[in-house]
Amino acid sequence: MTGDLFKKILPLLLIINVYILSNTLNEQNHIPPNFIPYQESEISIGIKIFDTPNGLHQTQKSLLINNWFTNNLYVNGSISLPSSSSNDMKIKYSTSIGYVYNIDYKISKSIVSILGYNRIRFRNSEPDNKNMSYSLLFNTKFKPFWVSFSYGIIDYDDRIENFSINFLSSVFDSFILNFGFQYIINNEDDLLTQSFSLNYKI
Repeated sequence: MTGDLFKKILPLLLIINVYILSNTLNEQNHIPPNFIPYQESEISIGIKIFDTPNGLHQTQKSLLINNWFTNNLYVNGSISLPSSSSNDMKIKYSTSIGYVYNIDYKISKSIVSILGYNRIRFRNSEPDNKNMSYSLLFNTKFKPFWVSFSYGIIDYDDRIENFSINFLSSVFDSFILNFGFQYIINNEDDLLTQSFSLNYKI
């Protein structure tokens, strides 16, 4: 009874948080997906390297953690490290909670609703910023790869949308490789970025 009620309430809370409670987040228009299927690892830590969408052709590094509570509920987090080539001590961190609708029909495995909280702190002479984000992810399996497609929304001065595709596979039984692309749509300029991550299964 409680489980059925939770299934009905959670998607509604996700939508309310995105469309009603969101704040703008300057510079935070790039949030790479960090989804790792339950079948690959219940708990993992890792590092992600990704392009910064600022036109400067720089890369940024993030530390990652992913934890599944059940086979349909998980939480993950990331923190971006300050760039060694800049005097700016800006730190960007994100956390998200995901609810998974398991399908397991042929190659289609699950649909994931993801609610995220994102924040930037310690920027030189600029205030901290935060926002909420929402993504819908479709997870498929082509042996030996997992392939996920996602659509996300971030409320900025104008709403920013993004589409992502990610390829994931376990290697040496203890590690997970993830490589993907994200296409960002906004009023100023559309951007295509890429990311790579390596996670260790705990």
